[in-house]
Amino acid sequence: MALSMLLGSCSLLDPPEAVPAWIRIEPFVLEPNPNVIEGSLSAKIEHAYVSVGGELLGIVNVPATVPVLLEGVQTVTIDPVVEANGSIYYLRIYPFYQRYTTEVTLVPGETVVVEPHTRYRDDAHFALIEDFENGQTVFTVDRDQDNETGIVVSGTDVFEGNASGFIHLTADHPTIEVATAPEFDLLDGGKIFLELNYRTPDVDVLFGLIGKEGNQLFATYNYGIRAKDTWNKIYFDLTDDVLSSQFDEGYKLAIFATLEGSEKEEARIWLDNIKLIHF
Repeated sequence: MALSMLLGSCSLLDPPEAVPAWIRIEPFVLEPNPNVIEGSLSAKIEHAYVSVGGELLGIVNVPATVPVLLEGVQTVTIDPVVEANGSIYYLRIYPFYQRYTTEVTLVPGETVVVEPHTRYRDDAHFALIEDFENGQTVFTVDRDQDNETGIVVSGTDVFEGNASGFIHLTADHPTIEVATAPEFDLLDGGKIFLELNYRTPDVDVLFGLIGKEGNQLFATYNYGIRAKDTWNKIYFDLTDDVLSSQFDEGYKLAIFATLEGSEKEEARIWLDNIKLIHF
């Protein structure tokens, strides 16, 4: 009897379970920034780094509904997160997109909806924006010794606008290696990313940097995209490669793809909105 009374009194003293408020975070919208020349507003922001009232909630896959044990007016900060190098294991706050901040009123048991938007930062420097819309391309340095392979401006199956870059490989002309005519000074010590849209249903494609030291050229291809039959967006983090190589005469951006070693007779590659961005 005494034991049952003791247990009963303990249950009466248990604090009530806290009821969270809920925040529904919608996907990011990339908006134009009138202070920069930015090109396309295509983006692939599938994750967000969230804090509420100064408490870090971590990275969530958006859209997401997250519980919060806070109430009243709270500040919500949300950073856009991308899959750097196309890897879910390399989630990074994208340094060139602005943080989104807003205030919400949280009520336990109720849901508030947040629709974050972002834009490119004012201090983002676009070393290259290649959208192929002017009928020409900067990828004119032929490195494969085959004049039949190259990037041409095409109005067929474009991503957006009137044109995309197109590459056609065949059994007789199976390889492309091409680089930009201009060189880019990237040694400012800040973050460096390459963005692009692509559709490559038949073959993988590699992207690299070509640096110059004296009379020698050094090419490295450390970034790639897998064959994919629908248009996709990717962000490559070039920072470590550039800062470790330190070619002070500048860098060219290069593209490589080949049918050699495959059973395919031809390959088609579409590229668009190639952006080289740094601080």
